[in-house]
Amino acid sequence: MFIVIHRIEVKPSQRQHFVLCWRTVHEAIEEECGGLGSRLHATDDGTYIGYTQWPDRETWEACELPIQYAGVDDSMREACASMETLYELEVVTDLLVAPAST
Repeated sequence: MFIVIHRIEVKPSQRQHFVLCWRTVHEAIEEECGGLGSRLHATDDGTYIGYTQWPDRETWEACELPIQYAGVDDSMREACASMETLYELEVVTDLLVAPAST
């Protein structure tokens, strides 16, 4: 498994919009590109850390969303003051436990 971690500074007035766009884009990544899901975390200072799982680096690098998602992806990025990739990681040991679905 391959993991990509982003640090994202979102414009304060755009936080709710950003979260909605993140969800849409990352659901599309899962459906269209074979991504294995993502998590978005908020820090106390309003910075976001995004965590995306992929089967492998090649799948991540090959991901191109269909054109119908371009507007949402652009809107998500425009809501950001900055977005940087912090890490590109290969999973060595995975001990996360998925909660039971309700």
